[in-house]
Amino acid sequence: MELNNAEYTKVVDALQSRFPKSINDVGVPYEMLTLSVENADIKSIIKYLSEEEMGFTYLTDVCGMHYESTDELGVVYHIQNLYTNTRVRLKRAFLKVNLRQILFAIFSNRRTGKKEKLSISTESSLKDILI
Repeated sequence: MELNNAEYTKVVDALQSRFPKSINDVGVPYEMLTLSVENADIKSIIKYLSEEEMGFTYLTDVCGMHYESTDELGVVYHIQNLYTNTRVRLKRAFLKVNLRQILFAIFSNRRTGKKEKLSISTESSLKDILI
């Protein structure tokens, strides 16, 4: 992967030196630096990027992702350094979950008002997703 932008190179080098085992993938799709990161380190990485030295103080967007082929869920954070106009997309994926079971449990009985009991594994998957 080739980074043509000096700011992107600075960000990637800083993160790889500070979090050597946390960065899984680096790319620049649609001209935006995109990093796939480990779940356990996402808070530390965002905190580090938001510090004064790195300057990523603006959270542009938080959205979900779902790869239908693998039933993998995840969260994408778009953060920006307003001084250098540098944007970074951080992706974090979760373990495979039974998405149909989760959605069915949440939405199936809305009309009747009945609550469906989730299995323990589904409850822990939901907590991982929401936190």
